Amino acid sequence: MQVAKDLRLSKIFGGSNKARALNFYSEAVSYYNGQIKFMWNEKKKSQGLLLYFSATGFKAWQNLEKLRGYKSTFNSLVKYMVQKQARFTRLDVAIDVIDGNLSVDQLHSQLQQKEIMVLDSLKREKSEKTQKFS
Repeated sequence: MQVAKDLRLSKIFGGSNKARALNFYSEAVSYYNGQIKFMWNEKKKSQGLLLYFSATGFKAWQNLEKLRGYKSTFNSLVKYMVQKQARFTRLDVAIDVIDGNLSVDQLHSQLQQKEIMVLDSLKREKSEKTQKFS
């Protein structure tokens, strides 16, 4: 799977394991004890690929990448997915302020300054009314 190769998941965590597919996906593989998963549907290719990182999985991927001399951040992951023409139907971001290197205030500031933007499926900027910060 090209995405797993590009993200160097096997190099970092070793081989993948067959995992239980969810949400109408028929197939799944996981890395790092299920903390990172790919899911897809063989019979319905239009459903696409679901990429899941738990907070623990993302932090492990990011830290091990750093040890190997790569710079993997949340922003670089999103940019990579955009380059691959990923269609984001849902993007949940939970930030652990204690161990995280990104704060809600920092994310909000980047949105306000248009350093990052939230777009709809037609590439129109989502209004501030639809963005929630707490």
